[in-house]
Amino acid sequence: MGQWDGNLKHLVNLAPEDFVRWLVGDAQFKGELSANFATRKVDGDILWQIAINQERSGLHLELQVGPDSNMGHRMWEYNVEASISNTSNQCSRQ
Repeated sequence: MGQWDGNLKHLVNLAPEDFVRWLVGDAQFKGELSANFATRKVDGDILWQIAINQERSGLHLELQVGPDSNMGHRMWEYNVEASISNTSNQCSRQ
């Protein structure tokens, strides 16, 4: 992870409730989940447990300050891994 990506990740983690409301509207932040996936060599940036209309879900964020032509595929892989490891619906944002 680059310096700017790390700084952005730190900033987002200072106010997760605000970022959840901004990105998902009426969702509520419930806590952090592990973004370390057993079958991946690279970890995700942020994976939070949220609730949307009282239903448990996950919100996965990948923070990039520059272009990444493989990001769509990586997001799909992370989404699958998070869904399997947390047995809930996942909402991924780039």
